[in-house]
Amino acid sequence: MPPAVGGPVGYTPPDGGWGWAVVIGAFISIGFSYAFPKSITVFFKEIESIFHATTSEVSWISSIMLAVMYGGGPISSILVNKYGSRIVMIIGGCLSGCGLIAASFCNTVQELYFCIGFVGGLGLAFNLNPALTMIGRLSDMYGDYKYTYWACGVVLIISGIYLFIGMGINYRLLAKEQKANEQKKESKEEETSIDVAGKPKEVTKAAESPDQKDTEEGPKEEDSPV
Repeated sequence: MPPAVGGPVGYTPPDGGWGWAVVIGAFISIGFSYAFPKSITVFFKEIESIFHATTSEVSWISSIMLAVMYGGGPISSILVNKYGSRIVMIIGGCLSGCGLIAASFCNTVQELYFCIGFVGGLGLAFNLNPALTMIGRLSDMYGDYKYTYWACGVVLIISGIYLFIGMGINYRLLAKEQKANEQKKESKEEETSIDVAGKPKEVTKAAESPDQKDTEEGPKEEDSPV
């Protein structure tokens, strides 16, 4: 990416003048890191019914994820100082994605603790802390940090939008799935009702004995003249 044109002569802005692109990327990363552990709570009722778990057991999923995300800050900062923010954030994204993919194959709540809580939380820790620190390293084109503080504040405030967006998407997906399940149940009930309504007629026809048929036909033969 070529450096941006402008600024005082002899001054080289950080990241070639594309610091605001870094701020936008940090906004996306921080938004997902803050919103995801809270937006997955929409699925807790479904997880309770699928895994036959209690509410307290399922609530540990987001609790472990948040604990690992904030507790992994020292590890993330050490790696950032040694390898840089970019590599650490790439590793964090891979960890979060692998944890969520592995969670789709889990059969118990304890496996969700590890996949979503530990692996996913560690990936979010590797995304959140570098995103917060890299904004502080940027300065505006005049060399001071006047606009950097504004950038940090705006990113942290607007990142709450992700929570509303994530919750809305999750509610919509959940409602669509529940509607599809209700339609399947209704179709099965209609099929069973049709089968039950047709069986009594067959049973009554089969229950008629030949003697009953003869008795019904007997009076008709007697009434006929010989």
